Amino acid sequence: MNLPALCFVGITFASIGASVIIAASKSLYVGELDGTLRQVNLRETLVRELKHVGRFEIAKTPEASALILTGTNHIRVRGYVSLNPRSGNLPSEGQPVYGGYVSIKLKDRTGATVWSYVAVPGSGTNGIDRMAKEIAKHLVSAVGKGK
Repeated sequence: MNLPALCFVGITFASIGASVIIAASKSLYVGELDGTLRQVNLRETLVRELKHVGRFEIAKTPEASALILTGTNHIRVRGYVSLNPRSGNLPSEGQPVYGGYVSIKLKDRTGATVWSYVAVPGSGTNGIDRMAKEIAKHLVSAVGKGK
């Protein structure tokens, strides 16, 4: 067997091991999603969506879970929108419109990344909620496939 074939076999076994870990895990800890915009309760919104889906038990501490979801947000307020055309772009007169992205990593207890995803907030004023739903949907889909 040559060296490229050995490398391929190692990668295959590593991905099979990660698939087994993800598929068998029932508990998940959602860590802080540090980043640029702290006013957004992205962690709480994501926990609410994951509870709604019902695939995982959300753990209170990282030690009590098999998987840890962490990430960084690079979300910013792009502007404000209002139904009143005279209000302008003042924060006090409208709803925020978000831009940027969130990078999410799912890690096992050893700290190895077993899944990652980049999400962007949707357009409109409920972009953060839609982004949390998208992250939860893709995470559950990846767990269902064992990837």
